[in-house]
Amino acid sequence: MPPNTQIIGYARSALTVAEIRTNVSPYVGLRNEEERAKYEDFWKQVHYVKGLNYDQPSAYAPLEALFKTIEAGKKAGNRLFYYAIPPSAYVTTSKALHASVMSKRFHFSKIF
Repeated sequence: MPPNTQIIGYARSALTVAEIRTNVSPYVGLRNEEERAKYEDFWKQVHYVKGLNYDQPSAYAPLEALFKTIEAGKKAGNRLFYYAIPPSAYVTTSKALHASVMSKRFHFSKIF
């Protein structure tokens, strides 16, 4: 994984990165110290934000604050969103994300 990549989880569950790691670790097979070092580096790049809902732009304020912290001093930032939500929520979630956390560094014509 590129060194400047950051993974940010956002969900309604009250979790921490440590809890997520504890849940995942039993399923990860590390064969040697090199893999263990990469695994440790991976977890340094993981963040988690507890949200309230998906359809209100205001719910993403903590997520936007984290983006700003991570991207501070950088000339460019790319944000890729992966949805693990019901397809029926895609449109409202996309509109809320666009209004609140879409990178302001790029100009898009009307998306929605």
